[in-house]
Formats: sequence, C-alpha cells, structure tokens
Amino acid sequence: MVKQHWVGKSIRRREDPRLLTGKGNFLDDVWLSRMCFAAILRSPYAHARIRSIETGRALERAGVLAVLTGNDLVQISEPLPGRSVMEKITEYPLAVNKVTYQGQPVAIVAATDRALAEDAIDDLEVDYEPLETVLDPEEVVGGKGPVIVDQLGSNIAWHGKFEYGDVEGAFGSADLVVKEKFKIPRYATTPLEPNGCIASYDHDSGILTIRSNAQTLQSLSGLSRAVRVSPSRIRFIIGDLGGGFGTRTYARDNMVLLSLLSIRTGRPIKYVEDRREMMCSPVSQSHSGIYDLELALKRDGQFLAVRLMDITEEGASTVSAGQWYAIKLTNIVGMYRIGNISHEGYSVITNMAPAGAARGLAKPHMGYMLERLVDIAARKLDLDPVEIRRINLVQPNEMPYRTPSGNIIDGGDFPATLNKALEILDLQHWKKKKKESDTNGRFLGIGIACNVDPGGHNPGREILLGSEPRSVNHRVAGAVIRVDPNGKIDVSRSSINFGTGHETTLAQAVSDELGVSFEDVFVGSSLDTQYAPWTISSGTAGDLYSSIYLGAAMKAARKVGVKMRGIAAEILDTKPDEIELGDGKAFVKSSPDQHVTVKEIATTAYQSVVGAHPLPEGFEMGLHEAAYFKAPLSHIPDEKNRISCHYTYGNQAHAAVVEIDGETGGVKILKYVVAHDSGTLINPMLVDGQIHGHVWQFISIALGEQCVYDVNGQHLTSTFADYFSQGSADSTSIDVAHLETPSTWAPLGTKAVGEGPTIPVMATIANAIEDALAPLGVKMTEIPMTAETILRSIRSKRHAEDA
Repeated sequence: MVKQHWVGKSIRRREDPRLLTGKGNFLDDVWLSRMCFAAILRSPYAHARIRSIETGRALERAGVLAVLTGNDLVQISEPLPGRSVMEKITEYPLAVNKVTYQGQPVAIVAATDRALAEDAIDDLEVDYEPLETVLDPEEVVGGKGPVIVDQLGSNIAWHGKFEYGDVEGAFGSADLVVKEKFKIPRYATTPLEPNGCIASYDHDSGILTIRSNAQTLQSLSGLSRAVRVSPSRIRFIIGDLGGGFGTRTYARDNMVLLSLLSIRTGRPIKYVEDRREMMCSPVSQSHSGIYDLELALKRDGQFLAVRLMDITEEGASTVSAGQWYAIKLTNIVGMYRIGNISHEGYSVITNMAPAGAARGLAKPHMGYMLERLVDIAARKLDLDPVEIRRINLVQPNEMPYRTPSGNIIDGGDFPATLNKALEILDLQHWKKKKKESDTNGRFLGIGIACNVDPGGHNPGREILLGSEPRSVNHRVAGAVIRVDPNGKIDVSRSSINFGTGHETTLAQAVSDELGVSFEDVFVGSSLDTQYAPWTISSGTAGDLYSSIYLGAAMKAARKVGVKMRGIAAEILDTKPDEIELGDGKAFVKSSPDQHVTVKEIATTAYQSVVGAHPLPEGFEMGLHEAAYFKAPLSHIPDEKNRISCHYTYGNQAHAAVVEIDGETGGVKILKYVVAHDSGTLINPMLVDGQIHGHVWQFISIALGEQCVYDVNGQHLTSTFADYFSQGSADSTSIDVAHLETPSTWAPLGTKAVGEGPTIPVMATIANAIEDALAPLGVKMTEIPMTAETILRSIRSKRHAEDA
C-alpha cells in the first residue's frame, strides 16, 4: 500500500478563503450584548508632572459610565511587575503623578458608544508641569538628564559585561582590528490590525472573559494580580489576528484597564486603538541602538574575536530592560568560527514610548553589525567578501557546534548554504554587469550576508541579566487530538494563528501521523482557554511554533495512533506493532489487504454500533488524547555564564544586487536571493511566504522606516502619512532556495522560520549599497539608508574630491 504524505507539500493555506472573503473573526468584528466602549486620554508631553486631573464634567455627561485615573488604579488594583531583573520596578497602565512619554495613557473613560467616550475625554482637565526631557542614549550613559523612572533612581536600567574566551589575548595577537560605530533607530512593526481588547466580568460567576488580539497568554499572571481575579477565573478568547510581529506580546495594559472598567460597571467594555494611538503606544516600536563593534583578525582573514559595546535605548519603561542585550548573544558570532567574545551593554531609559519585541528583536541588529564589519574587514585585507566568509564558516564536520557563549548549533552545512545563494544569484553575471555600470551614472552593487536562524527562545537566558531565583519556567505547549465516531479528526492547540498557517501545517503533520487525508483533519481558528489545553507559554512568539507547539500536537497524535493500532490489531487478530496507518486505514504490514478503516476503528472506540467489535481489554472508550510538550533544551547559564539562548538553529545566506542613481540617491533592488535551512519543511510554499515577508519588511526598514522624535520628545511619525513604509509597488521578486538539515530533537525535525530571515537583510542591502559606491569611498554605518542620506554621502565625497 502506498502511503499518502502531506508533510513537505506546498498546500494552499486552508484559512485563506475565509480571510479573503471577509469571513474572518477579528476583534473588531465582535459585538456583545450591553457592550460599552472606552477611550483613552493620552499625554501631550513627553515628561511632565501631573498636578491634578478634574473628571467631574466628563462624569456628568449622559452615557458616561466611569472614568479612571492613575490615582484610582492605585486604590483599586495592584501594579504590574517588570520583567526578569526589573521585576521589582512596578508600573500602572495609567500615569501616576507623572507622565514619562508623549502618548502615555493618563485616564480612561467608559461610555455607551465610542464617539461619546471620545467626547468625554475632551471634558477631562489635566494640569501638567512640563519637565526636562531625556532623549539621547549616550548622554544617559554619561550621567546627564533628570531621572525618568523614580523607582529606578537612575536612567541606566541595566549594565553588564560578559566575556567568553581570552578576548584580550586574541586582540593582542591580531594582525588587524577593524572597528566601527553603527546606529539603528527605532522602527515600528505596523500590523494591519491595531491592538484591542474586550473585557467582560460576570459578577455572578466571578469569571473575567478577555477577548483580545494578543499574541500570547504571557499577560495572564500580571493581569490576575493587577485586577485581583484568580487566574482560574480568567478566560481568554483570541480569534484571528491581523498580524503580530511581536507588538502584541505585551498586551496587558489594555487588558487591565478594560477589566477594571468592566468590574466597576458590570458591562462588557471594548477598546480598539486607532493607528495614531498604536504608533505611540507601549511596545509598538523597536528599541534603538548605538553600537561599537570590533573584530580581530589574522592577515589571512581568520576571525579571532569580537568585542561589542552596546547602548540599547528602552524608552520610558523597564519592562524589557536588558532583554535585547541577552538576545544579541544568540547570533553575535553568526555562522562563523569565532573563539572569543566580549559584550558590554547598557539599557537606558529615555522619554520615548516604551520599546518592545519588534520582529526578530535584537537579532537583526546584531546580524547587521557583524555582517557589515565582515565586509569592511574584507576590504581592509583586500579579500573578496565571499572568500573571507568561506574562510571562517563553521564546517559540517564540526557539528554539533557550541559557540563560546554556549549556543548549541546541532546541524547544518553552512558552506553549502552560502554556495546555494551565490548559485541562484548568478554572482559572476552580476560582477560583469557591475563593471559595465560604473561609467553611466548608475552604480551597481552586490551585497552578501549570512547568519544563523535561531528558534524557540530559552527563558534561562534572562538569568544572565541577574534575575533571581536562578530558575526558570519551562516552555510548555499543549494539544488535544479527538477522532470523532465518523473518523474525522479535530485538533485543538494552544498556539495563535496570525497569518502563519497553523490551521494548514498542523493538519498536514497530523494527517501523516495518523495516516488520514488532509481534508479529514480540522484545526480550529481560535484559542479559547475554556477548551484549549493552554499553559502560561501559550500563544505564538519567539519562534516556538515549530518546536513545542508542533511537538505537542505530534505527541497527542502519537498517543491516538497507539490506541488506533491497538483497536485495529484486536479487530484484525494481530499484534499492534504489526499495524501501520495509511490511506485512511489501519492495515497489517505483511498483508496490506487485511485492513480496517479509521471510521471502523472510531466506531469501535465509541461503541456506537450495537454488536460492534469489542474494545481490547484495558482500553477506555473514546479516541481522544491530550498531550503537553516541554522543550528539552531549557536550562540556566553554567558557571561560565554559557547558555544556549535558543532551542534550534537554522542557517541562511542572503545576497542582493542594487542599482543606485547617482543623481537622486534612489536605490533599486535588481535581484534578491535567499538560501535557507530551517530543517524539515512542512509546507515549503508557506515558508517561502514567511521569508518574503521578512525580507520586504526589513528592506523597508533598511531604506527608510524610522520613528522620529523631536527635541521635546514629540513623536512626529505617528501616522502612515508621516511614517515611511514601502508597499507592494516597491517590491521585487525574491528567489528562495531551501536546504533541509533536520533538527536532532524536534518531533518532525523542524526548525524556526518566524523571525530569523530578518537577520541578514539590513546588512545585505547596506553591503550592496556600499559596494556600489566603493569607487567614491562612501561608507554606510547608519540605518535607514534613504535616498537623501545616500545622495548627501555621494555629494560629500565628490565635493571632497573637487577640493
């Protein structure tokens, strides 16, 4: 019998018809009986003391049900804890006595409709005393500026340094040390659907129901404590999401505010941000960074050591202080054999909106710095950029490879990945074209960048920051597989789908495991903690889907498969290990004509037909199994502070060809290619789509996206009229080639692809632009590389030559 295999097939996403025809179930589609609406008053100042807030006029307006201020929250709720090392620095979702960034929530109003709530906001009278703003991270490190977070007592939220190997010895023996300062500004993640929440508290049952478009359930513990409702009495319902990108990881502030309003009014309360609110709200923007990176080399191009001085700007909150520092250890050596690492970092507080988990977090920053410095080193040594990378790539026979800081790369052929990218780029063709282009006012450049693709973040890495106790929760996911009496299969999972194809890929994996048709497996579109096998890790973030969420589904499916084989063996009078599942049947391996259908197995399991074959002795009725999957590689740092920051490590090489107009500075991307190894591919077409999205998002960031603040801390790019973002008309095709080196521990050999393809993009484009402008000696060390900045650099070099 030929078994049907669904894993590895490019099947169209089964959720697409529903979403494309307007049948999705997004948060703003939800309307509840007696539902009311909230509006938020936000601070016009980046730093000011709140002398008083007058709420009387708003409360007198007909239809207004409640108004809450920061002082109210102090009385009726508990503060929200910080993260890891900042756990003791607490915050409220509304400003208490002082605002620390423009757009910070100051008060919230609940009314019978949104327009009325907005009008009531205008009735609130706030007396502010403006204070000096702090915006420059380097000045913060130098001790300048007033303290922003009073509990902290300083604007340096965290400072630390880790060294691995003999860094000083490596730099002392180097033939060349290359050093460069790089700057990456804030950028926004801009999912199509703004953040929102509906909270409904039932005073009779004591159950608080949260309908949200959050990515995870990480907010549960903080929410429970803040609103004084037991976690067991909180129900989360999360439907379709219009994009995620990390912005929705920390959604707890709105949840707390709406929950408190619902508890006070006895009505469901709904709030959905508009675009300006979202662009100014907490964690919708990335961190910015100022980095001094050094690379020590031998004359032949061999890398010896890296040394990084890192100033990461956090905004006006400690919620993720130090997090980006620890994450950079994930890919600080990339795909290279670098034996010595020094990383010193500062997390600094400023009067900008609290920064958050933008797609890829710190990994694209680290990838940009490293791959830019590799190109600069190649130029200094008169080596080809490809050759210097080949000299230093970790080789297949060195796998599994442990980096100096403890990351465990369990497999991959890095040289093959690089070669594949160069092959699909057709490097020699473009080198020839480049020689022809340098004389016509248009400059052609070729850029290359490599890096690992980490997946599944190990929470133990935050212990590096000094958090206590030195223990962490495991990343755990749950799943339930149920075969109904007709042989149809239902999968309940604890991940959240926001364009990532979980409804499709889970069905493919379960179909193969149980030997049934893809069409016979149904995966729900929402997460409801009243029914789903959730944990505190539930959701979709940190590239965990391909490891623990898929792992939970496979574990549950295998438990169901064991029971199916046992029932089939009883019916066919053989042993369970003689049974194989395939083509919707269970058959005897040595005699495939002896078989029983899945429907017949299910009928027996549920004893739904009088006179059906009895269940094997010791078998319970039903065909329904739950499973929880724990990431086996979670651990804490060892005595040398080594830790594997992620569970899986894929790898990738990107290459691009750009053309620059010498008269305008405009950049045109002629070709972009990606060679990528993310282990076993469940659905190659969906992986291609993920890669395309990553690449174009970060090309847009490289060439123009930037959150701009003026000297007073006013956010100037809070709408799409002001915030540059490339659209589909600006895009070009992206060629993708796959290599598959299975993970040694993930159930299907899968690795991650949800964040990693962002990592090489900015460096690839910057290397290509710098290569194009090499005849002029132009150097690109800051993001974004807009047409204006490129043209200014070209003119500056030309004027210098003329002088």
